[in-house]
Amino acid sequence: MSFNITKLDVCVNFVEYASQLIENNNSENIVFISSNKRPIRFIEKEISIETTLKTHFFTIEEFAKHLSVTYINPTPIFQSPVERSVFFLDLIKSSHLYEKLGGSYSNVFPWAKRISSLFNEIDKQLLSDRLKNFQYVEVVKEAKVILENLKDLYIRYERGYRNYSYSGLNFKNAVAITKNDSFKKDYDKTLFIFAGLIYLSNSEKEMIKNIAESCDVEFIVQTDLQNRDKIGKKYSFESFSVAEKTVKLLSQIIESNIKEIGGGEYKTEFSFYEFPNTHNESMFTAKRVKEIAEGLKDKNSPKNIAIVLPESSTLFPLLSYIGSRDSNNLPINITMGYPFGNTDIGLFLEALFSVLMDMERKFDNTKEYAVDSNLLLRLLNTNLINLVKSDIFDVSELKNAVLFNGLSVYKFEKESVFFNRILSIFLNAKSFNDLYDAFVNLFEMFDRDMLIDESNKFTAQMIQFFYTYIIGNLNKLNYNIEIDTKLAYHILNELIKDVSIPFEGNPLEGVQIMGVLEARLLSFDYLFFMDVNEDILPSSEKIDPLLPESIKRELGLASYIQKEELEKYNFFRLAYSSRNCFILYKTAYNTLDKSIRSRFVEQLALLHEYKNRKALKVENFHIILPDSPKNENFIEKTQKIQETFEENLKAISPSDLNTYMECPYKYYLKKIRHIKQRIRLDKDFEADKAGTLVHRLFEIEFRKYINQEIDVRKYNAIKNGILKNIEEMPDNLGILKKKDIEDYVKNLSEFRFNALKVVLKYRINRFFAKTAQSFRVIGVEKRLSDKTLHINGIADRIDRIESKNGTVIRIVDYKTGSYAMLPLKTRIGELFEDNNLKNRDRYDDETLNLIKTTFKSIQIPAYLIMADNIYKNCELEGALCYIGKTQDAPCKTISTKDLSIEHSRAIIKYIEDHMKQSDKIYALPNIQCQYCDFNYFCRFAQT
Repeated sequence: MSFNITKLDVCVNFVEYASQLIENNNSENIVFISSNKRPIRFIEKEISIETTLKTHFFTIEEFAKHLSVTYINPTPIFQSPVERSVFFLDLIKSSHLYEKLGGSYSNVFPWAKRISSLFNEIDKQLLSDRLKNFQYVEVVKEAKVILENLKDLYIRYERGYRNYSYSGLNFKNAVAITKNDSFKKDYDKTLFIFAGLIYLSNSEKEMIKNIAESCDVEFIVQTDLQNRDKIGKKYSFESFSVAEKTVKLLSQIIESNIKEIGGGEYKTEFSFYEFPNTHNESMFTAKRVKEIAEGLKDKNSPKNIAIVLPESSTLFPLLSYIGSRDSNNLPINITMGYPFGNTDIGLFLEALFSVLMDMERKFDNTKEYAVDSNLLLRLLNTNLINLVKSDIFDVSELKNAVLFNGLSVYKFEKESVFFNRILSIFLNAKSFNDLYDAFVNLFEMFDRDMLIDESNKFTAQMIQFFYTYIIGNLNKLNYNIEIDTKLAYHILNELIKDVSIPFEGNPLEGVQIMGVLEARLLSFDYLFFMDVNEDILPSSEKIDPLLPESIKRELGLASYIQKEELEKYNFFRLAYSSRNCFILYKTAYNTLDKSIRSRFVEQLALLHEYKNRKALKVENFHIILPDSPKNENFIEKTQKIQETFEENLKAISPSDLNTYMECPYKYYLKKIRHIKQRIRLDKDFEADKAGTLVHRLFEIEFRKYINQEIDVRKYNAIKNGILKNIEEMPDNLGILKKKDIEDYVKNLSEFRFNALKVVLKYRINRFFAKTAQSFRVIGVEKRLSDKTLHINGIADRIDRIESKNGTVIRIVDYKTGSYAMLPLKTRIGELFEDNNLKNRDRYDDETLNLIKTTFKSIQIPAYLIMADNIYKNCELEGALCYIGKTQDAPCKTISTKDLSIEHSRAIIKYIEDHMKQSDKIYALPNIQCQYCDFNYFCRFAQT
């Protein structure tokens, strides 16, 4: 028997080499075993039908399972991931570890899943004899408990798992099977070809060794025979060291013939591209791929172009730009898995169980079925919920009920159809059968006509996949385990993480879109390697919550360092095997995320610099916006719209003028189209409610002192009055005379209500401590107006301040947020000097933007104009008082010395004229668009 090891240089096309090897071999039977399925599809396309009939193709996983099925009697039960996880949950339940690991199924389940994964690896590596009960203190307490009982737990697992099998056990069984005479007899005169196996597990090594004792074996590995990553005579990045270690290891345990095949000497042409985000990266890739494909003679060849995605989240953005087979003439072949959790049903399940768990928590405290409004709206906004039959319940009606309820918590009525038909069934599930029935009940509620619609084709497939591969297994879980919502969520969540939606990849033609593992052993003329970023290549999973690296080494398990070496090999093998390699990565920094290029790119950059004596050229792409037929920031006014604008000007508030100055299009949506502002049941929404509450409390106390001089004693009395009213809430809410605020406070949970009181007291104390001074209150909630400009508004408070320089009338505006601003004093003069607005007749976006950047907000200038009609011959001062702001000076002011009444009138007159004279409604997008209540549909919004 012969054992041949062939070292192929990466520039040799493996598919062509392997196809010729199989085609030219005279063996009666050939068994081809590879690390992955994709190269098998390529080889099958190359060889003749006669050769295909005598060749049996397997991945190494498939071959190990095939041996178990064929040679073990009775055939073991092959467990699914969910069955195996629950087996371990039941195993722990029957041991003394259960209480130490949390004492509930939901707490123990994550550890059961980790132990399952660990024992699977121990089986595959044949390491059970090296197990012992470890004493290790530098881990979390649960991991410490498991390690102290590791060997004992494995012994109990072996006893209980006799009738079952799983991935690791298939390999363990295969070692024993390949020693048997029956196996040797069945595979007599068979050639085995192993390809692409790097970092062989112990069971794989033993399996190959056993096979080599009775059969001819060809072992093929691709490596670098040209020293591509060598610097000088001494140094190398050792990108292919794992392949060399595998060859050395096999040659030590099996008598081997080693040969090298160098093949062609072409040099890969690398191009490097840097992007700010995924969408720009995807847009560029799609455009470049289409350009290359246009110049190809055979667009259908699968050898031409490949796009490799280390991260599957990029798949759908890429497809949105590259299109599908049906949408263009470019054949597309997708051969990678897509995370099930990112599909419509995955997002629905996450939202559903978030609602269920929140309801259980609230029910434990209040005995009422209530839920956080945000969580409920997230569930109601999922695509899947819209597929429920309309005659069962109306999604829009429930959404409106939540929104107009205006509270952060929504309470379900007893007769609620949504609660009774969907939520309660899941809440009452106490077994796996109950959970199965709950999902079947949900499935029956979907509208079949909507599911067969072309637009829902993918979602329908995902629902079928979910029920077949996940929910269908629930009835197989015949364990006496009582489940609750949290455990059900954990089980589904953990399973969904492990499930990818497979794309079939047929027919085998056109542009290949695949993951890194799918691309093993393949070569392409044009390779686009996307997302070559740190934490993606190599991945960031380095810390095992159960096993420290020192114990992994003692047991002989692979560490994260070895995993990184394997990722490095896969990357450089694929990159160097292509004739043209496009390396794409993101470099973006913001408060939520940062992206830096991979160390693999840094290695290529250093090699380039060393060999070419010049820096690597990288094309940097800034934000790229999709091409648009128009680049306009306005819509045209119709006669009817113009009439509405003029009608509104007969009586307009400073706030509305401010809205127009900020963005005329926003004013149009709000005041002309009367589109309701988005109600956000989040901290901003609650901040608005709390702000109105503060305004009302200030009004109540300051009104008691109208026309009185306020000294330090009275100022403190006002503060104490406000604090007293806060302390006496909610019994005294009637004094507010604001029903929506009363409802808001009454519906807060006890914890949040007490937290609100603490926060309000802190803010009030801080504000009064930093603003004490003498003044006379001459108006509270006072209505002001100006007939010439047709403006009117209500000032929160008006004070009279006497000083050596005369009398100052102060108009106070309370602010509980932090965005409101005053005009820039230093730029007002420049504005009027350079741009005589009195005589200006340009009603465009440029001039309005100029005013906007100078004046920031028009409210205080408007109040100063209106106050000037009452308080003649006095200096006027506008004050923004930020209640709760942490700055040392919580009040900002501007007086008529800085901003004359004449200038304020000119500005407001221009804004009103702009509303009347401009024939366009301009959008003025800027960074503040993110706070706009209309940004979720505005086509001009800057995001």
